[in-house]
Amino acid sequence: MDSHPDPQYPCRFAADQCAQRPGKLLCMASAQTVLVVEDDEAILESIVYQLGRAGYRVLRATDGAQGLRLFQSQRPDLVILDLMLPALDGWRFTEQVRAEDPRVPVIVCSARTSEFDRVTASNSGPTTTSPSRSR
Repeated sequence: MDSHPDPQYPCRFAADQCAQRPGKLLCMASAQTVLVVEDDEAILESIVYQLGRAGYRVLRATDGAQGLRLFQSQRPDLVILDLMLPALDGWRFTEQVRAEDPRVPVIVCSARTSEFDRVTASNSGPTTTSPSRSR
C-alpha cells in the first residue's frame, strides 16, 4: 500500500484509494466529518442535506461561538464557514481554529467577496473562498 501522495495533507487512505487530484487542497476521502457554521437556516439545511447524502458526518452550528465549541470537542476534518455570524464572526473563528490546528481546511461561503476578504482568508492557512449569496 502506497502512502498518501501529499504529505502536507495526510490522508487515512492509501494513495490508490484517495480521490485527491494534483493541486487540490483536500483529499475528499479523508473528510469524514464536516463542520458547517452558517446562520441562515435555509443555506445550512441545504449544505447539511447534500453532505449527508454524500456520506459525510455533518456537525452544524448557527453562530461562531457554537461552531468553535464543536470544533474543539469534535475535531472535524473540514469546516464550511460563513463570515458574517453572530456571537463570533468568521474571521475570529478562523483565527482560533488556526491557532489550534492550522492544517484543517476551511471553505468560506459568504456574500463578502471583496479582494480584502479573499486575501485575508487565503493568508489564514488552507482556505477556499466561495461567494454564496447576497444578503
